[in-house]
Amino acid sequence: MIESKISLEKRKTPLKSIHLYCVDCSGGSTKELRLCPCFSCPLYAYRFGKSPFRKKAILSDEERKRRGEFLRKMKEGAQR
Repeated sequence: MIESKISLEKRKTPLKSIHLYCVDCSGGSTKELRLCPCFSCPLYAYRFGKSPFRKKAILSDEERKRRGEFLRKMKEGAQR
């Protein structure tokens, strides 16, 4: 099945879906989300839409430059 570009753009990652669920659970308030008292909830650690277990990548200057060039090329290709 071929999906339209619009439906691909509206896809949410599991972490973003958890974040939206938690915002809804806390009455739509991100302040209440930060103050969430439900420590026993299995989604508690993921409520901000990020994995607390993922390590931040430490990139060398060369790798950072290479990735920057790659992203620039991708953006140029998407604008055409």
